[in-house]
Amino acid sequence: MKDCRYIRDLCVCGSSGFSECFRPTSQSILIRRLSSSTAQVINVMNTNLSKVVQRGENLSEMQSKADNLQNEALLFKNNAREVRKKMWWKDVKMQLILAAIVAVILIIIIVSVVVTQKQNAIVTGTA
Repeated sequence: MKDCRYIRDLCVCGSSGFSECFRPTSQSILIRRLSSSTAQVINVMNTNLSKVVQRGENLSEMQSKADNLQNEALLFKNNAREVRKKMWWKDVKMQLILAAIVAVILIIIIVSVVVTQKQNAIVTGTA
């Protein structure tokens, strides 16, 4: 028998033509259908495989973004702590300055009252 193949119900033979080709049998039709089904399954599997690979890439990208976000959150936390300490010291300094000003004003008032009372005592002669 010559090298003959069936491609979609056509008999394709070697150089001698169609002399030895026969009509496809039910078994060859079944084989073609199974081959077609197998090709479809392979296409679906290839599509699913490419989707899995894409999902893996997406997960890797998402993981790196999550890591970056975590690093930035840690950096933000440290910077916020530094700013809080600086603002606390600034607040403490402001309170100390305000307390010093109040103390100076009180000392001035007390000294002026004492001096005024001494001057009044000297004037009245009861010193």
